[in-house]
Amino acid sequence: MYRRIEGNRLQVLVVHPGGPFWAKKDDGSWFIPKGEIAPGEDELAAAKREFEEETSFVPAGSFVDLGDVKHKSGKVVRAWAFEGTVIHEL
Repeated sequence: MYRRIEGNRLQVLVVHPGGPFWAKKDDGSWFIPKGEIAPGEDELAAAKREFEEETSFVPAGSFVDLGDVKHKSGKVVRAWAFEGTVIHEL
């Protein structure tokens, strides 16, 4: 998810993994929300589901396919972008 701010600049939402391995690790540990695709699941549907699971916000709007990237581990991550704003009420 991204939003436009002053001067038409973009801000992109990233998340920090949880658990003991990632504790006190910030440099290089921020990612886009991502996860596994269930057998037979559409890639965009999986991306929307994972975004909601990881952020508790329902993604909506026009989605732009950003393509994929292959990690050193061999895992392939495909990403989509959409414009939005997260409003968190306390």
